[in-house]
Amino acid sequence: MPGRLCFSAVLLSLLLAGVASADKVVLRIRAANPINTVQTVQIKANLPPRVGKEDVSLPVGLELGYDIKSDRYYVFGEMELGAKEIREFDVEIRDIWVVDLNDVTSLQEHAKQLVAKLAGSDYAENAAGLLAEIEKNLASVSSLQGESNIGPGIKPMQHIRAYEANLETLKRIRTDLGYLENLVLGTGQDIGSLMGDVKEAPLPDGSDIVIEGDYKVAVLKISVRNTSPKESRRVPIEKNLPEEINLTDVLDAGELDVSTRPDTEICYVFKNSVEIPPGETRVFEVKMRDKWNVSELRIPDLRKRGEALLTRVGADGSFQAVEEGIQELLAELAAIEAEEGPTTFNDQYVAFYRRQNDQLDRIEQRILRVESALRPQTKNTKYGFKAKPPSMKTTWLIIYIILGFLAIMSLLFFLRWYGGKGK
Repeated sequence: MPGRLCFSAVLLSLLLAGVASADKVVLRIRAANPINTVQTVQIKANLPPRVGKEDVSLPVGLELGYDIKSDRYYVFGEMELGAKEIREFDVEIRDIWVVDLNDVTSLQEHAKQLVAKLAGSDYAENAAGLLAEIEKNLASVSSLQGESNIGPGIKPMQHIRAYEANLETLKRIRTDLGYLENLVLGTGQDIGSLMGDVKEAPLPDGSDIVIEGDYKVAVLKISVRNTSPKESRRVPIEKNLPEEINLTDVLDAGELDVSTRPDTEICYVFKNSVEIPPGETRVFEVKMRDKWNVSELRIPDLRKRGEALLTRVGADGSFQAVEEGIQELLAELAAIEAEEGPTTFNDQYVAFYRRQNDQLDRIEQRILRVESALRPQTKNTKYGFKAKPPSMKTTWLIIYIILGFLAIMSLLFFLRWYGGKGK
């Protein structure tokens, strides 16, 4: 049986319980009517972070929603329950919290190959130390995953937390691999594959993203309905805008006002009182810069940089693995460019293009990684020196020589001062 997350509706509570090992986790939702009369029950349960739409299998009666603010999916539904009736629903989630042990093996073999290429070089000793650290961390990843696989006595949240911890360890491993790869490239050898990262190539944030051209316009429609068949009603309107939007991004708020909440800095539109005629629905349109569907603005720059790198490494002919990696990135860009996403602005629109931008961020990170790898190596790289560092004995000898020199200079200065005073 899979791991289960249990959820009870009406009086909402969440219970985590792990059972037998499986390739999926089950969110168990329990809808209960505690009273003696029929009533309509609404259910809503957030899914864990990292879960995508394609990872979820829903039972009949529940739907999948997306929360723009938290950037997480949730399941929801509405149903009528009889007196004291209880119904259960199982939402199956693909187990995405597993490190592929084949990747662990690949990282270890890659590290060994890099260290072998540095044998006999000035970097050999430091490379061997890095290899020992990488192998220790890889063993830790495999061990923690084995201990936290969903099974008897292992709760799903324990399984998920272990995966998050392993991601942090893998990040350190890839950084160490990145230094090794740069050292090998600095000796003029091909690295076989480009698996490492470096601190100089982090995931870009909003300020790092290159946008060439103008944003498209996204139109947020806010509907307000007066259900009364006879009376007009005056109602307030207030709607938060997605976190990517600031005041300057609101091109036209229509009849609404726009401001920023001082506590959260979230931009929102509002109107204290709007009159709605009986039985009618009014729709307000807010036009914003489309900060999500930006592939047409980002891809040309990324492609240009990728092609420039491809020309650079291809002319040398010594870095086949790097060349193949760049070609893969260009193919990914072409695939993203060919995707057809939603055209109507809503929650699903934001979710789709946020994930697409995550893909573009990772491609940009890999381009930054290659650009970093092809920079000339300095003599005092963090892991490696052109000359071996001095021994402890030599270091102290240098210190004594400096101290002796300073003592002689001080004595000469004193004698000169003293002699001048006698005159």
